[in-house]
Amino acid sequence: MKKMILLAAMAVLGLQAQAQIVSSRSSMTTRQVINEPKTNTGWSTFGLEYLPSNFSSDGHSESFSGFAVNYTNAISVTQSAPVFIEWGLGAQYSRWSEGDETIHYASVKVPLNVIYDFAIPSTNINLDPYVGLKFRVNAWGELKDDYYDKSWNLFDKDEGDWNRFQIGMQFGIKARFNNKFFLGVGYGFDFSEICDDTKVNEVSLSLGLVF
Repeated sequence: MKKMILLAAMAVLGLQAQAQIVSSRSSMTTRQVINEPKTNTGWSTFGLEYLPSNFSSDGHSESFSGFAVNYTNAISVTQSAPVFIEWGLGAQYSRWSEGDETIHYASVKVPLNVIYDFAIPSTNINLDPYVGLKFRVNAWGELKDDYYDKSWNLFDKDEGDWNRFQIGMQFGIKARFNNKFFLGVGYGFDFSEICDDTKVNEVSLSLGLVF
């Protein structure tokens, strides 16, 4: 009888010790999960852009349109906040026309933005407001006059005297859906002139893929 009581007491003590070990491990796991830092991962996009724009000169403006194909990459800055640096590369075509005259030119552009990523709770939507700089290299441009059947190279110092390089500022917001698609709207303006006393301002409407 005494032996059975002793065995029962040892079994109870063993169960209590095992319960304490499990509880301690569970508490440790919970603390690890709570204290584990959130990982802010970046993303890339490939998209199309429509650019309603205007040449601005001494209070006068001329409207024109542009289109672009862009690649961008957002890189995490810190794990303590959803802040990202975005860089990219794009190819742009722009066209202005009035009467018999037409200006069209092609550019390579490089954006450099700061993004703060907002994840909307209980949805698969992220809002990404951004602000930054844009660099544009004008690779080719032509002014054509259909009436005289003549054309001029806009970047030839003897014919057009346009500037190859421009720098400006841009800001806007993009929405990512399921981290697969995005829509965006933005506005940009130049610090430097594309030609004498003339700068470019543009609205950006974009859509594309996220990967």
